Amino acid sequence: MHLAPITSTGEMPPTVQGRHWTRYNVAAVCFSSLGTLAYGYCGSIIGSTMGQPSFLEYMGLDTAPNAPQLLGAIGALFFGGGVCGCLVGSFVADRWGRRAAMALGAALQIVSAALLTGSVNVAMFIAFRFLNGMGAYMLLACVPLYIAEIVPPQARGWLVDQVAVWNTFGYMLASWVGYGFFYWKGNDSAWRPPIAIQIVPATILLVGLKWLPESPRWLISQDKGDQAWTTLNWLRTRPGDADDLIAKSEFLQIRAQFQLDSQFQSSYMSLLTYAPYRKRLIYGTLWVFFTQCSGALVIVNYSPVVYGLLGYGPQMQLLYSAGWLTLNFGANFISQFTIDLLPRNRYMPIGLSGCLMCLVIEAGLIAKYLYADPPNIAALKAATFAVFFFAVWFGIFCDGAMFIFVTEIYPNHLRSKGVNLGLATHAAANILWTTPAPTAFATLVGIISILLFFPDTRKVPLEEVARLFGDDEMVAVYQHELTNTKIVEEKLTELQVEIVPQSA
Repeated sequence: MHLAPITSTGEMPPTVQGRHWTRYNVAAVCFSSLGTLAYGYCGSIIGSTMGQPSFLEYMGLDTAPNAPQLLGAIGALFFGGGVCGCLVGSFVADRWGRRAAMALGAALQIVSAALLTGSVNVAMFIAFRFLNGMGAYMLLACVPLYIAEIVPPQARGWLVDQVAVWNTFGYMLASWVGYGFFYWKGNDSAWRPPIAIQIVPATILLVGLKWLPESPRWLISQDKGDQAWTTLNWLRTRPGDADDLIAKSEFLQIRAQFQLDSQFQSSYMSLLTYAPYRKRLIYGTLWVFFTQCSGALVIVNYSPVVYGLLGYGPQMQLLYSAGWLTLNFGANFISQFTIDLLPRNRYMPIGLSGCLMCLVIEAGLIAKYLYADPPNIAALKAATFAVFFFAVWFGIFCDGAMFIFVTEIYPNHLRSKGVNLGLATHAAANILWTTPAPTAFATLVGIISILLFFPDTRKVPLEEVARLFGDDEMVAVYQHELTNTKIVEEKLTELQVEIVPQSA
């Protein structure tokens, strides 16, 4: 195998110092992100569905005395299914691979969406909303897990951020589909096609998973080093590159770290009993929890009330909601270019502070003017501005950062469990937070906690994050020590690893 020459200063050759990602790597990231698009769509479409007159009439919810409880169950069971989906997804991802977990999530989405579309009564609809939540959250957890494990540390921020970009695109798409179908009058099944549309991205993902590369880190954990090397070389080496030192050094670090990690337990209990792992679990779940405490659900839940008091009917309320989600998608798109400009433990508090400001303004205006007679139009317009300004802060600073941090902090042998527990917290928090006051307090606590205690994991190789938690002895190889081909070859020999050229 041809190797690049070692420079006289011992530095890596120029090709190694350049960008570490390839177009093939980006394509794999974008295709797998169809899973979060599917989550975003099915999570959002239910809002317009429950506002569809045809749905309410068909299910008898327009006259049922317990209609509020039934509508609440439709929402809550989705997130309850999400908690279960995360736990099942973790087991599947560790046992059969990251692609298998995404395949199961996509299959559950397809089946549950078909059954929801064909529901003949509200009991059937509620039951399959639970299954829908299982599949959706399995994808929401496993896709960022997979992406974090296939991308290089230098580009991990903006590539994992694709999870949030595609997720909010799904939300935006659902809002405009719901708005469009609102005008389909005189058909008692007008609510069915919008729900059925979620089958499309899940089906494309399920079919295309056959050509998606498996996580090299999972392959190494299954003693499939040859496949891991071939995959990593594809992901890191561009046509025309003089050498594959980037892939070699990363493969060496992953392999050495696996040999060290294999000496330790990889159970859920170890996340609680071993202090450095417990610290990561606490930080990971709190990071997700604080993100949900930003008030996104409160904003979404209260905004239709404000729109209604401004004199807008159901159509305009749907239009404003679609506009909010479109703005949020635009903010998430911008976040790709800003996510790595600041340390993680500074970037998120900026967003949470902006969300807190918007939340306080909206809560104060609503508390004072919500039931004023006559309504104070100027104050309610200001509350509406706060609602839309919130979308900018949350989209740029919080949405993507939530997925990035929780995928960065865990060791390879516990990452699936940690990430899925974090997203299970996401599902549970969606059930919990429904009022502005405690949300504002929790957001303030989150800002202070992240600033004072949380580490910055930006651009740190996944195998080296342990040092940020005071666990230096848990790092097998440091990337900065692998300065040239000779060192990499020597360490591979020490590990009794033979790299076979890709052409072989």
